[in-house]
Amino acid sequence: MFAPIVKSDKKQLSFWLLCAFILLLKIFQGDQSFFIQKWGSQFEQGPLLDWYKWLYHHLATLVLYALIPIIYIKLILKEQLSQYGWQLGDWKYGFKILVIAGALAIVPVYLSSKNPGHRAFYPLTTLANESPKLFILWGLSYLPHYIGLEFFLRGFMGFELKKHHGILVAIMVTAIVATLLHIGKPQGEAWGALFGAILFSLMAFRTNSIFWPTCFHFYLGMLNTYFCR
Repeated sequence: MFAPIVKSDKKQLSFWLLCAFILLLKIFQGDQSFFIQKWGSQFEQGPLLDWYKWLYHHLATLVLYALIPIIYIKLILKEQLSQYGWQLGDWKYGFKILVIAGALAIVPVYLSSKNPGHRAFYPLTTLANESPKLFILWGLSYLPHYIGLEFFLRGFMGFELKKHHGILVAIMVTAIVATLLHIGKPQGEAWGALFGAILFSLMAFRTNSIFWPTCFHFYLGMLNTYFCR
């Protein structure tokens, strides 16, 4: 019954199954709630628990969203990572758009940080804003999350979808996935995820690199953390 589907394109089938597998693992075993369930009793409720549960979340994002797809690309697809945006790309355009978008983002991020519903969720840990040293340390622990997320959505899914289905499908499918991943977060952030995902995909496809959307997404996260002190 299903033989024609399987025989038609085994690599595409394995790609979609892997994406579904990764997403399910991330939603359940890769979530901070899983850390609390397994190891939360070893910590007192407070900023330190917040720090470690989110560190687990961010490292799980890197492993599931980046490391597993990279292994799949190299061993199964036998392709270069540069074909999935793992390169600097058009750095002149990327740097220019990064500066412009970074400047334009300051006001809306600041305004959203004043929303009570937003502040109920952020900062993820109050320790991040206790000192410049902890802010930098938090940034280092936060960065793996953005590397993993951008490689999975804009790199692995985005470039693969673009190759087989065109740029519009690639942008909208990854935008929908990104938006759904924000369920449980403030409503304003979910709306921002929809439009932000479209922008991130445009940046990735225009520069042929995930480096620039990763930098911009990380910048937004750290800017939000700073404003939510």
